[in-house]
Amino acid sequence: MKKRYAIVILVAIAIAGFVAWMMMADDDISSEQTTATAQSADGPILSGRIIDASGRPLVGANIFAGAAYSRADAQGRFEFAELPAEEVPIDATADGYLRPGVDALGRPVVDLRSGAPVDDLELILPRAASLSGRVVAGGVPVEDAEISLSYVFAEGLDGSELKPFIVSDVARTDADGEFSLDELAPGRLQLFVDTDDHDFAESDEIYFRAGQHRDGLHIDVAPAGRLRGTTIDANGTALPADITVIPWEHHLSSRTKATDDEGQFTFSHLDEGVYTIRAESPNHRTEELSDVVVEANRVVEVELVLQPTRGIIGRVVEPDGSPVSNARIGLRSGDDDHQLRSDSQGRFHWEDAPPGQWVAIASSPGHAASSPKRLTHDEEASLVVTPGGTISGRVVGPRGRPVRNYEIAVASMQLDAPDGPRYQPRHMASQSVSNMRGQFELGPLQSGLFRLIVTTDDYAPATTDGIRVAPGSDSGGVVIELEHQSSLGGIVRNAQTGEPVANAQLYFLMRSPGNRSPNTRTDADGHYFIDHLPSARSSIRVVHNQYIHELFSGIELPSGGHMEYDIDLEPIGDGEPGLAFQGIGAALGPSEGGFEIVHINDDTPAAAAGIRPGDLITGVEGRPVDDMTLDQVVEFIRGEPGQPVSLDVHRSGRGTRTIEVDRDRFVHPQQRQVRPTR
Repeated sequence: MKKRYAIVILVAIAIAGFVAWMMMADDDISSEQTTATAQSADGPILSGRIIDASGRPLVGANIFAGAAYSRADAQGRFEFAELPAEEVPIDATADGYLRPGVDALGRPVVDLRSGAPVDDLELILPRAASLSGRVVAGGVPVEDAEISLSYVFAEGLDGSELKPFIVSDVARTDADGEFSLDELAPGRLQLFVDTDDHDFAESDEIYFRAGQHRDGLHIDVAPAGRLRGTTIDANGTALPADITVIPWEHHLSSRTKATDDEGQFTFSHLDEGVYTIRAESPNHRTEELSDVVVEANRVVEVELVLQPTRGIIGRVVEPDGSPVSNARIGLRSGDDDHQLRSDSQGRFHWEDAPPGQWVAIASSPGHAASSPKRLTHDEEASLVVTPGGTISGRVVGPRGRPVRNYEIAVASMQLDAPDGPRYQPRHMASQSVSNMRGQFELGPLQSGLFRLIVTTDDYAPATTDGIRVAPGSDSGGVVIELEHQSSLGGIVRNAQTGEPVANAQLYFLMRSPGNRSPNTRTDADGHYFIDHLPSARSSIRVVHNQYIHELFSGIELPSGGHMEYDIDLEPIGDGEPGLAFQGIGAALGPSEGGFEIVHINDDTPAAAAGIRPGDLITGVEGRPVDDMTLDQVVEFIRGEPGQPVSLDVHRSGRGTRTIEVDRDRFVHPQQRQVRPTR
């Protein structure tokens, strides 16, 4: 017993000594950590912004810097006030979103050893994709097959390309051979299938966009067909090339591999079906063989002959290699321009192209334009255009109930382009929607900023703010709320005599499906009336061949009510006809970061306020213009003469300042149409 007590006492003394030593060590460690902590007296040591693949902020996303934690605000911004002065790994999570990569792969590392703040970190967390499919062996379901993923291409949290990686045993098939993957990182990948009773099998490469869902993937682990072939040039000499096998079945993906030096290639584990075989080699035209039939347990042999290229030649394709027909190819060399169109296989060819350094950009409706590419004569080039995005959402009435039947269209858009955004009034036909939930989906759309308009018989038309569309993504969750109809009426008079003006045409400037503006004519007493109008800020144009045409702006109708608005017109007299409008006397155009002043008339309020060509309008009446299209900004700037408008104006090297500019009335001369004598 005494020995046991002695042992206990010795153990207690040892523990006490160890604890004391650890406390001293902790003090030393704490001291070291304090001196090795990066801090900034003027602000956070690390800050940035987190967005999704479409560029929208991820509100409430969780950001981790080592062991530290922050949460994104309404603009997607986050910050850390105090971090170790070392290389700190960054990670982020959000419901419904998934970072590609495993473990440390895909997590960027920020170097804080210098102690200098990092304030421009941008993180991109894509929405998770999903996939469902079935594993069979000769048509018989395979149960408990192990599904693994092999990523050939993916982008990390900071947008950088990741090294290939594998995620093992992510799912198992059920009794029907079916499997489902609900949280799939976007990228290009293959599925590996491992079973006890069959050979190892793999799918073709599949490309997933952020938030994309695919179903019906079919993987057969039973013996399949083989394809073997050779590529030669016009003289019969072996020619190395890249070979792509393209299945006609849409649920299967293409496979690509290079031939050996003798131009020979082999594809194994091909599902039964019909394929197109494509061969590509530098300085030669792309060659394709269609209707190649592959059967199980058989070898198909083919030979492809590639002809030499001449002039400018190439193809327009999507990222997965699918051809894009009827794409427009713009070529420029110095001051010379040339236009081409791709054929049904995505090919374009200009055999008589003059010598020179030609740069090409391909564009196609429903796709983002390709990056500029320098072309080489007699060498085939590929111009890659990314599939466009979509806008989805629902339309509700004043009480939040779904509107079941309506027309929806694009009212205006600013398309992204390599040389800067391009404004277009509209380009899409309207879409009729009829469903119980009031849901809609528009697309594919080129990347850019879009305004939508909704019309229905029961409510006033509604126009959205700008909605950002990114290639290959869905701008979802849009809710368009309709209001009760408003109306506008009044009398049009001669400004000099006060007499009513009959037969004047009035246009309420609101883009609608079919590109028609609500309009009417005055009666014999000069009265007019227009109904079925929205309460949004708008303009009205008044036209009569004996008066100066007038554009009246800043009209704000009450929701569900009526507004009386009398109008005075100036007679033309002996002078030339003209168009009068209200504004600040400046012309705008879309640009990166705002709307650029492209022209200013002399002796105008804009010129008197010190605004110059090249300045950027970044805000109107305290509202940023980030989500506005050109027509919105112009409508906000126009207004009643003498009333000021507040503008945020940015000038390179001078920063941004707020200016109040008084609106005025301007008259632009218009030429009369002269009819030919008979």
